[in-house]
Parts: sequence; structure tokens; C-alpha cells
Amino acid sequence: MAKTVSEVFVETLIEAGVRRVYGVAGDSLNGLTDAIRKSNQIDWLHVRHEETAAFAAGADAQVTGKLAVCAGSCGPGNLHLINGLYDCHRTRVPVLAIAAQIPSSEIGSSYFQETHPEQLFKECSHYCKLVSQPEQMSRVLGIAMRTAITKQGVAVVIIPGDIALRHCNSPSLSLGLDHLTSTTLPSSQTLEKAAALCGAQFFPLHDRKRPPNATFNVYQSADDQWFLIVVQPKDWPALANAIGRPELLTDPRFADTAKQAANSTQLTAILDEVFRSQSLPHWREALDRAHITYGVVHQPQDVINDPQLPANDIIVPLEGAGERLKLTVSSPIKVHGVSKVTAQRAPELGEHNEEVLKEHGFTSAEIDGLLASGVIPRVPNLEPAPAGGGE
Repeated sequence: MAKTVSEVFVETLIEAGVRRVYGVAGDSLNGLTDAIRKSNQIDWLHVRHEETAAFAAGADAQVTGKLAVCAGSCGPGNLHLINGLYDCHRTRVPVLAIAAQIPSSEIGSSYFQETHPEQLFKECSHYCKLVSQPEQMSRVLGIAMRTAITKQGVAVVIIPGDIALRHCNSPSLSLGLDHLTSTTLPSSQTLEKAAALCGAQFFPLHDRKRPPNATFNVYQSADDQWFLIVVQPKDWPALANAIGRPELLTDPRFADTAKQAANSTQLTAILDEVFRSQSLPHWREALDRAHITYGVVHQPQDVINDPQLPANDIIVPLEGAGERLKLTVSSPIKVHGVSKVTAQRAPELGEHNEEVLKEHGFTSAEIDGLLASGVIPRVPNLEPAPAGGGE
């Protein structure tokens, strides 16, 4: 059985990792809200005003770093999104706005509530396109979401209510994007010019092969362990003897600190070859004996497995987060005279809805009615989370 445009639309959102849509329901959004209602992988979060929906999506994107979605019905519904979308766009957060449109057969007829979202949202979005055919939706939606994520801003998909209800033969699409944020750095020449403008000096990134000082550099041992040596000029003879290369002391290229700096590339190559000839335990013993300052460069796994972390309550057990997450970083905040509570996972969105509503005077019957009507989401059974406080 063919799916509707709205169903494929919602499946594509879920495929992209979207778990909630903020908005105000309206008849031009019926197809979309009904498709969300039928899914247990995405929630419709009803707000009192579309402007709030756009601001909520922006906050969601700010907190999670992921694509967030808001929606407004045709005419004034999506017009109300504009303040929040300007905020999202200027603060550079990935937000997809779904702007419903009047029936497609009425576009251009001065129909009641007819507006032109393509023009209205032009200045507060990187991408704003109208879906006029069911076959068009998947591609337009994919481009919109990719644009919002890669350009870190707003993308708008405009879809007439009747198009959203039609059958769609196109499958849901995967974005095919790595959600890790890329980093763009200016060239070293540009940074040098910028530094000169404010009277500063730009120091380029450390080049291990061509350091300004070969005796203040990182080296690799035979067992693939990295370590940093910090050798003062007075300790240069001790280092040369400790590594078994006393002839370096009479080498004219390294006769003093100035010559060592001028020939740091050659000295680095020599030290590289020497340090790679033995394992880290060998160099620990040799450098300790010569009283040379050094430090081992630990890998992330070494840090995680460091027994000092749990011994000093830096890493503590975490309750309620399932089998895959057993430990967490302890909160550094301490209150005098108050014992710290056990670390527990953060509550899921809406997990304490019923508890909060009861505190505000709602009866169990009223809360059941809100759950049944979908005003508040049903949260799946979870391990208990703290009602307040925690690590």
C-alpha cells in the first residue's frame, strides 16, 4: 500500500534523527500531525503560539547540536514563526521549518489566508522551497535538512495541505551526512595579518619535525608510546649521556642553545631515531636516572582506565542509564554539610510530566485525558530517574 507524502516526510525526519516537532496544529497540517500521531518514534510538542515553536526548536538545536524542527499552518500560522526563525538563523543553529500552504489549486487566486512564504522567509533562511508535487518532496526535504545542518541555519519547506495527503511513491531518504561538526581554519598567512593588525604575534601550530627547540618536543618509543621531554640548557649534557650519545656534546651543530635552535630539525631527527630504538620503560629508567623532566602522553583509554579517577571520586557509578553506560564524571559542586546524592541519568523529555501536573493540582483522570488526547506524550518505561538534584 502506497504511503502518503506526510508519512514519507515523517519517516525521513526520523531517519535524520529528529525526535520531536514543535508547533500548533491546523487543518493544513493535518496530514503531518496524523502521521506523527501514528509513529512511536517522534512526538508532536504542542505550543500556544507558533513563535514559541520556532524559539523552542532553536533552543533544542542549541542544546543538542542536532537538527530541530518546527511547523506552522498556512497563512498566519507560519507567519508567526518568523521572529523565532530570525533568531535561529542569526544564532546559527540547524532548524527545519515546515510552512504549510493553502490548497495547491488555490495558489495565485488571492485565496483567504494566502501568503508567499518563499518571499517571507527568504532573509531568515539558507533554503526555502515549495513542494508542488508528491514526487518532489523527498528531494526537497533532503536538501533542506542537509542545508540546515551544513550551513548551520534555517531551511524552510513549504507544502500545501492537499499535497501532504496525496500518495507518494518515493521512499524515505537517509541524509548521508556525518553529524560531526567540521572545523574551518583560516590560513596561517591570514592569521598572521590579523595578529599584526592588533599588534600581536601569531605563533604557528607546533611542527614536531621542525620544532623551535628539539629538547622541548614529543618523541615516540619503540612500543609506540609518546612522551614529551623538557630539557633545560644546563641538562643538555645529562640528556646526551642518558640516551647513549655523548658525541652530540662535541658536535659543532649543537654546541650551544642558539646552534641547537638553528639546527633543531637535524637534532630532532637524531633524537627520533634514538628514542624509537627502545621501549618506554627503558627511557623512563634512563631519564629518571639522569633527572630529566619528561611526561608520558596518555591515550584516551589510558585516562579512562586510570585507577586514580574512581579512587578520588572523579569517575563515579551512574544509575539508571542501562548496560552501556555505567560510569560518569562526578559533579565538582559540593555543598558544605550536605552529602552528594548518587549520580543518576538525566530525565527523558516529559518523563516527569505526570508528577509535575499533580503538583499543580491536576487529578489522575485529567492527566489520563491529556495522555489519551496526545497533549502530553507517553514516555516508555524507563529505569527510575531523579526527580531533582543528582550528579
